[in-house]
Amino acid sequence: MNHGSVRIERIERVLRVIAEARECQPAERRSHLVRGLLQVIGGRFATVLNISDFRAGGLGRPCDVLIAGLDEPLERLFAVYRAQGVGMNPALARLMENRPLEQAHVRVAPRRQLVDDAVWYRTPFVAEQLRAADTDDGICAVRYGASAGHVRGFAVVRGWGERPFEPEDAALVHVFTAAADGLLDDEAPVPPRPQRPLTPREARVLELLLGGQTEKQFAEHLGLSIHTIHQYTKAVFRAFGVSGRAELMAKFIPAGCAAGESVRQARGGGRRPRSRPRPDAVQ
Repeated sequence: MNHGSVRIERIERVLRVIAEARECQPAERRSHLVRGLLQVIGGRFATVLNISDFRAGGLGRPCDVLIAGLDEPLERLFAVYRAQGVGMNPALARLMENRPLEQAHVRVAPRRQLVDDAVWYRTPFVAEQLRAADTDDGICAVRYGASAGHVRGFAVVRGWGERPFEPEDAALVHVFTAAADGLLDDEAPVPPRPQRPLTPREARVLELLLGGQTEKQFAEHLGLSIHTIHQYTKAVFRAFGVSGRAELMAKFIPAGCAAGESVRQARGGGRRPRSRPRPDAVQ
């Protein structure tokens, strides 16, 4: 990609963000990088994440997700990605079709290079899920690892109806991913743990909560009344010290695919259980 098409002042701003990130604590570097590029390039949100099963015919399972600009609509969108895979997105599905021969290859692709407007806006996932999350045009950068189907992805996305990204923006993302490559591979966040072990039923409800389903769907899936499901849901919220689903999702989204492991840990992990059952715990 021709970096000469990028204005020098924008490159300098990106390099400044990267230099600042090198001075941050390791746990804060990726967050600083993602927020910094979002400010430079402009957009609704930016994210860096690892994806497994990223191949033709695969689902594309996101994990180790870090998002700048996170809010409730994005939490719901990433719950869908986690449950159904990023292959639901037609631009990402196109990226999944062809893996380059070289290991550690980085591909930067604006959405319009992958899927034209006519196809993009006719796709139900775009018209329903992306529009509901106020997201639209984006630029993806994918770094292919040595293991087949495993990639590290970076994306910056504009809001619904905002102006599309320009070729200069894509070139700037290429500069960023090349210069910040090692800093984007910091350790994954530690999955959240409950204040007490969850019962098997609570752990199942937690999985359904993270999958974005409603309490009515829980009840139908588990064969229980909505009232009973509501009690289990409140017990899960108390166990993680949150007041609702949005706060719960905010804890789990940065941990990405580690959430499944956290659910398993929650059945017997967390703090040591009390010798007597808590009066507010749903058995």
